[in-house]
Amino acid sequence: MCRKFISKITIRGKSLLLENLFSLLLVILLISLALFLPHQNYDPCLPIDGQVFDAYGSFVGGILAFLSTCILIITLKEQREQANSTLEEQRKQTEESNVDSIFWGLLQHLQKEIEDLNTLEVKETVKEDEGKSQTTQYTNKDYFEHLRRMLQSRFKHKKKYPDNVKQAKEDYLGVYIHNPRLASYFRLLYRICDFIDRANLKEEKKRDYLKFLRAQLTTSELFLLRYNAQIYEGENFQQYINEYNLLKHLPVFELLEFKYWWGEMENDERSRYEVSAFFDKLRRKIKHLLSDHTEERTEHAPPIMLGEWTVSIDLTSESRLELVAKMKNKRPKGIKTLDMTPENLQRLLQCVLAEIFSFSNFQRYWRRDQFMIEGMEKPNNKKVTCYVETEDKSKLRMHP
Repeated sequence: MCRKFISKITIRGKSLLLENLFSLLLVILLISLALFLPHQNYDPCLPIDGQVFDAYGSFVGGILAFLSTCILIITLKEQREQANSTLEEQRKQTEESNVDSIFWGLLQHLQKEIEDLNTLEVKETVKEDEGKSQTTQYTNKDYFEHLRRMLQSRFKHKKKYPDNVKQAKEDYLGVYIHNPRLASYFRLLYRICDFIDRANLKEEKKRDYLKFLRAQLTTSELFLLRYNAQIYEGENFQQYINEYNLLKHLPVFELLEFKYWWGEMENDERSRYEVSAFFDKLRRKIKHLLSDHTEERTEHAPPIMLGEWTVSIDLTSESRLELVAKMKNKRPKGIKTLDMTPENLQRLLQCVLAEIFSFSNFQRYWRRDQFMIEGMEKPNNKKVTCYVETEDKSKLRMHP
């Protein structure tokens, strides 16, 4: 009965019981006296009846013994809980230390794997050196840069964006087959993410580890990681890429699917950078706008400048987002994107929306056929518009 009584006492109740022990004893004493004294006759001339006080003392003593036992059990239980808490804390610290040690060990192993990567490129010589060839070796991080440039130079763009996505996958598969060391690199990269994801750590701690890993990856590594995750051998990686936003710093405009536009800027790095930066800003502003939207009303993000165009972002409902590009009066100089026709600009904006909402997460959250992405009106030299809206009018979300 005593144990059952103790088990029902909360930690707060136990502390309160210990703090008010004196008051509890005093109340018990007063109640006992109130029940005992009215039934006794007192005469100072008569000797004290020891049996009466013995019975009273036995009664009070039994209560005190019961309370003492309860307090002892409470104390022992608290000590055991504190000991278990201390052991659990030590266990967690040891486990975190082990995770940290293994993580850094895996990163060192990854670096060694990168150092062993190499490929050769054989180029035909110029006329004055006919009959000779020039061989260039690419190692370490330059290996990824070489593969990226090779993919970009060989890619043949198509008219429709989904067709470009398929073609990019096919082109990467060819590179993957002829460069078997890529497989071991991506397997190790996947294993690092899998290890951290399965570790007994808080979500915030896991993200800190993988943010550091993401910071180690170059743009070319992110570029190859995106396409590697689309082939059969890399599909399992999609979960971690999305969950931990590993491709956060991959420029959208540099993807193979956008070669129709950046292909004309290959010799104009400044213009290419300006457009790439514009679409990165656009992606961040759309994500921020959607995350803050809570009511059924139009919301706006600050406009973004793209050459002579000012692009505004309007969330007209929870299921529809609109982009409106308006021509500025003054035409800036020296940026090739200004030569883009309104029709091409509209098509580019539509493809970027498809990439942001669907293809960037490998269609794991939204399939392309779950969206309507169209122009709101015919583009002209003053205004270009387009919108994205969910087919079922459900809330528009951006992942990751």
